[in-house]
Amino acid sequence: MTESHGFSETELDVLAEEAAKEMQKATELQERLKELVGRAESCDGRVRLGLTAEAKIVELEIDPRAMRTTSAARWAGDDSRPGAAHPPAK
Repeated sequence: MTESHGFSETELDVLAEEAAKEMQKATELQERLKELVGRAESCDGRVRLGLTAEAKIVELEIDPRAMRTTSAARWAGDDSRPGAAHPPAK
């Protein structure tokens, strides 16, 4: 039996086997994380978003009413509506 840095060959084999099992678990976890989708919703429920763990948008729902609000028109640059708010001056 050969020893390397205080470990026998058998002990090194056991450690290598345990490390391989842990690596397999990590790979499986990474695959499962790819399937997860985090979801968020605006306070009024008019905008919903789904993101992957890699921050990619996979779901987006915008209620048409969200685009009719004053702030939506303001940020879209629509100043033609009476009483439309203007974006802050730069």
